[in-house]
Amino acid sequence: MLLQHPVFEYDMYRLETYKQRKRNIAINNYKGYLSLMFEEVDYFNYLYLKTNNISIKKLGLPYYEKGIDRIKIIQSKESYYHHDFLDLSYQDRTIVACYKDLSTYIPSSNITTIKPVSNDEDLLHFTKLYLTVFGSSNKDYDEVAENFKLLLQSKQSDLFFIQENGNTIGVCSNFYNEEYMFLASCGVLPEYQNRGFQKKAIKERLSIGKQKGYKSCYVWAYDNTISLSNLLKSGLSIHKTYHEGLSKPLGDLIKQQEILQA
Repeated sequence: MLLQHPVFEYDMYRLETYKQRKRNIAINNYKGYLSLMFEEVDYFNYLYLKTNNISIKKLGLPYYEKGIDRIKIIQSKESYYHHDFLDLSYQDRTIVACYKDLSTYIPSSNITTIKPVSNDEDLLHFTKLYLTVFGSSNKDYDEVAENFKLLLQSKQSDLFFIQENGNTIGVCSNFYNEEYMFLASCGVLPEYQNRGFQKKAIKERLSIGKQKGYKSCYVWAYDNTISLSNLLKSGLSIHKTYHEGLSKPLGDLIKQQEILQA
């Protein structure tokens, strides 16, 4: 498989893992683009364009055939090109990938804010809290928990609770491959936000990665967010930026292209 930035490698890892029990997942990683599709979770339905010479009919058709009418379009800021299939009414966002060199990082031996998810009871609690803090409308907790169970069983990921005085107030996770660690999802209940818990969780997850022998760490957040501010305040630096847009309705685009080619 072609090497991608960790932003996309983590998503590919999750979908490859979920494919053990899900058939409606598609991953296509080629020289010119990466396409991910998971009908049940809209977040995963996106194209990462590595080149500007693409056909939206060819790439968008598999989504459209599955009833997905719009997809996110992600491009590197350095090679951003305003394609005519992008929806101008969509408020574009900037994805900021951050990096930290862990070779000289001094890990904390006092891990008190995060607690590993370790059993099925924990996993169901983690699932409910995850869907809550990230504002998901999906309430099929048992189904989502089965996906997370595959991550928990994998040697490439750790799932954690964020705690305060014995109360579980959020969730976070780490992803690992042979070359680096990745700070994955991190969310805290609204009533506990802006109180430093995310920064504590960042520090402790970095410490765990360092203890595992990792010398580099990646993570991403949207620009102009508290999450990005916490990452930068925790010593991470900006590594790369991406432009995130939204396609126009795929059905309209495909029909337009068919008319032009007729």
